[in-house]
Amino acid sequence: MSLRAWFSHGRRWRAGVVACIFGGLCVFASWIIQGEDWFSGFLTEVGAAFLVFGPLLLVQKRIERRIGEVQESQRGIEERQDRVASEMINLSEEIAEAKDELRVTREQLTANVIARISATREEDSRRFSAVEEEPSHTSLMAALARADRLGLISEDGCRVELFDTDLYVRFVLLKKRSGDDILLKLEKQDGSELNRIRFTSDKTAEDVLIEIAELTQAGGFYPGDAAFDPGRIFSDLRKLLEIAHSKETGANGVREPLGRVVQLYLPQWAITDNAIVAIRDTPYRILLSRLREIDWLNHVNGKSWVDAWSFSQALATAEMMFEAGNLATKPPEWRGPQVF
Repeated sequence: MSLRAWFSHGRRWRAGVVACIFGGLCVFASWIIQGEDWFSGFLTEVGAAFLVFGPLLLVQKRIERRIGEVQESQRGIEERQDRVASEMINLSEEIAEAKDELRVTREQLTANVIARISATREEDSRRFSAVEEEPSHTSLMAALARADRLGLISEDGCRVELFDTDLYVRFVLLKKRSGDDILLKLEKQDGSELNRIRFTSDKTAEDVLIEIAELTQAGGFYPGDAAFDPGRIFSDLRKLLEIAHSKETGANGVREPLGRVVQLYLPQWAITDNAIVAIRDTPYRILLSRLREIDWLNHVNGKSWVDAWSFSQALATAEMMFEAGNLATKPPEWRGPQVF
């Protein structure tokens, strides 16, 4: 406390004491001269006023200090409120910036993923095209392995018709610890195997087609040189892989997975591990486990959108393969192949 403040404080204190003493004297004097009503009352009122005013002078400094503390506290609260408001504004701006960064990051991530998916689709397309355009052990291995990984073809292999014969060629991916290989099976319509050819890395596609021709002749199924078109099996295999891939990935705008495909009957039907499925026009699926329930031929051919020829062929083949136990879905009474 400064000297000037001390004197100021002292004057207020002394004035307060004097006011209290003077007020007390006035009250005391009014009591002594009670006979003088007017003057006694005047002294009483003056004394009371000084007795009230005196203590106020004594506590004035404390009251002022307390008011000052309250004001200082109020200013501190207001300053803290201003800081909090400023921090909230800064925090809101930081949150908005973080959201913008997150949105950009998410959008960039999505764009990167879509770009990679698109690149993968293009690579798949090249793999499947190479089956027809550059048939070889390497190209078939890459295409079949990719199709198997994506769940496009049956784990027992997919098959195509050997043109102008009653035989079919099944492409089976053999998975071995030493590396995958390809097995080509010659089959009848019901899926029963007649013969097999191993497509190893030291053979060309031409070597394999020659073997197919010779086995076809030996079995009595050869249609003659003019009609025999063994190279078509690679074209048909490409179509099967591309259609299954397109349906699985939704490349045409709508994803309608067929399941693991065994064989196509173009233009409209596919046989899968567990169903006969329409591949165009209208989604339609007949589970193999229901083949014995009704007359599916008349039931389905009565629909306006159905290609009757391809459905009748697909149904006949699926029924024969199902009854022979040569599809993944077996008939209820199936007990496995007979061993003699």
